[in-house]
Amino acid sequence: SSVNAICTTDINGDGKTDLLLGGNLFGFPPQFGQLDASYGDVLLNTGDGTFSWIPNRQAGISIRGAIKDIKLLQQATGKGFLFLQNNEKPLLYKMNQ
Repeated sequence: SSVNAICTTDINGDGKTDLLLGGNLFGFPPQFGQLDASYGDVLLNTGDGTFSWIPNRQAGISIRGAIKDIKLLQQATGKGFLFLQNNEKPLLYKMNQ
C-alpha cells in the first residue's frame, strides 16, 4: 500500500530515531482498486543504517482508513500518536511504557 504519513520518534527507548508509518489511498477509479493493505507500521532503528519492521499486531496498531498525517503528542503520562484520516474522526493511540 502507499505511505502517506511518517512520524519520527524514539519508540522503544533505545535513544535511536524510529519510524511510524501510515498509509492507504482510496481515490482511484473502480477499475484500479484501492491501496488498502496498510494498518500502520513501526520500523525500529537498528543503529547500523537499517530498520527492523514490527508487525502491526505486535505493535498494537490497526487502522483501516486512509491515514493522511500522524502527529506525535508529548503528554505528562507518555507519548501519544494522533492518526488523521480522510473522512473519519482522528484516532489517538497511547504508547505503553
